[in-house]
Amino acid sequence: MSQENVEIVHRFFEAWNARDADALAETAHPQAEIILPRNLLEGGSYAGPEGARRALADALETWEETSVTVEAIREAGDQLVVLGRTVNSPPGGPRTQTSAGYVIRIQDGKLAHLRPFMSHEEALEAVGLRE
Repeated sequence: MSQENVEIVHRFFEAWNARDADALAETAHPQAEIILPRNLLEGGSYAGPEGARRALADALETWEETSVTVEAIREAGDQLVVLGRTVNSPPGGPRTQTSAGYVIRIQDGKLAHLRPFMSHEEALEAVGLRE
């Protein structure tokens, strides 16, 4: 697994957790497709660096607190599977912590595709791996 790709993943989630839209956009490939959990229900995705900014802004409209902790990264061909935990809390609502998985593809040193999964198992199965 490329250490550079692992660093890109860490930079993406560090920027997300810091609510730093500029740093987040810097990690995104010009043709990036970023899918948030809400997109799995409602459809759509976010495209490119500007889409990365919009994804963060939309998440911050929904959640008072939102963060991702990366616990492990596994390689699956040209993709990375990120296993971690998310914390979200709506304004005035309860704080929830859940396991989450992300399948990510890096291209030209940038994040080119990100798709979330509701569990580590789902993310691993999506790329043909098991825990």
